This record gives sequence, structure tokens and C-alpha cells, in this order.
Amino acid sequence: ERLDSATARHFAGTEHGSDTPLLAIGAGAIGSNVAMIATRSGIGPWVLVDGDITLPHNTVRQVQRNASVGYPKASVLQIDLDYVLEEGGNISIPVNVFTPGDHSAALDAAIRSSEIAVDFSASPAVLGWLSDQSVKRGVSAFFGPDGSDLVVLAEDNARDTRIDELEAQYFWAVATEAQLYGHLAAARVDRIRYANACQDLSRPLPPWQLQTLCSLAAGQLAQLIESDDASFKIWRLTAKTG
Repeated sequence: ERLDSATARHFAGTEHGSDTPLLAIGAGAIGSNVAMIATRSGIGPWVLVDGDITLPHNTVRQVQRNASVGYPKASVLQIDLDYVLEEGGNISIPVNVFTPGDHSAALDAAIRSSEIAVDFSASPAVLGWLSDQSVKRGVSAFFGPDGSDLVVLAEDNARDTRIDELEAQYFWAVATEAQLYGHLAAARVDRIRYANACQDLSRPLPPWQLQTLCSLAAGQLAQLIESDDASFKIWRLTAKTG
């Protein structure tokens, strides 16, 4: 026998009783890990949208491995997710949402059919784009500049409060809440060049730290499926103590 999503939910203690079609915009550090954890919890299936290819340094933080280098992140992640459970059923659309080209119809169909569309891109432009789409519900998950804070913004089921409005409330909270002091000012200055172009820079980020925050994001996604309300939540991780 092999596990399907229903039995996976049973063993994972996932409360939701049925499959939930999900759209992921971004199959990188956050998107790949959250989608993998969610799939192991019986949450999905996923449509994965990302126009980037896997680069060598991506393998430190992402589900994609060395054999994936040079191939589209979304396509490789789809294969990895399909191998977790017996039925598979995930879809990849290896494009940038702003230039879908021949994949426009597939992207439109994914937007209409997904119960929740999650922006993992950490791009304000993509968040604004998602807010304007005819999705059933929009969510955005991203890290703070130094990789120690996780932010999850979630629309309500009726979309009375859109994701860009939640982003504005988030920025107001950062500016006014003492607990969030330094949240956006703590950008790391140590960078590593991974290619030859002047902008090809990455920041060091320990995999345990990233996976801890991604696990929290996946757990929050499971809770959002059971909730109709809008929310934004921020987790702060102190690396020295956990």
C-alpha cells in the first residue's frame, strides 16, 4: 500500500478533510520548502509558478538538489512533490507571472481554480499583481531582510480586505509597534557573489533557520484553510536561542 493525500492528512494530524487546490507563485527558498511540508501533510495539490532556473547556490536553501541545476525550479519541484505521495497531481508553469507568454491560459485557469493563491516571491510587485487577480483568496509569505523574521499576510475568504491593504497595515505596524523595532532595518551586509553580474549577490542564511520559519509558514497555511478571517502575523526568531 502507498499513502495518498487523505491518509497523509490522517498521519500528519491535518484537520482539513479534503484536497485543497493551491497556487504557489515562487518555487524558491520559501515556496519549495512550504510546498514540500504541506504536501507531506496531505495539503494540496499545488500549481507551481516560477520562471527561474535552479542555480548551484539554490541547493543550500531549496528542495531542489544538484541534479536540478539548470532546470526550471517549478518543473523540478513538481516532480519532487509528485514523488511524495501515491497520486501526485501537481502542476508546474515555468514562467514569470508578468510575462506568461504561451502559458497565459494555464496561469489564468490556475488563478480561477485555486482555493488559495500564495505569493512566495518576496516581490512587492507580485503582491500588488496578486491583489488585482480574480483569485478566491490571496496570501503572501516572506522573510524579513536578515532572514530571521517570517511574515504571513492572508486575505479573508470574502476578500473584503485585499492583500495590498494588509501589506499597508503591516508597514504601519512595523513603523509603530515597539516589538517590531529593527524588523526592516536589520539587512545583512555580508553577501556572496554567485555569478559574474554585478547584481548576482546572495546573503548567507543557515538552512535550519530557513526551514524553521518555513515550517511555521506551512503550519499557518494549514490553519488558514480552516479559517475564513483575514490576518497578518509575524514571527521573530532569535538564532542563538531558537
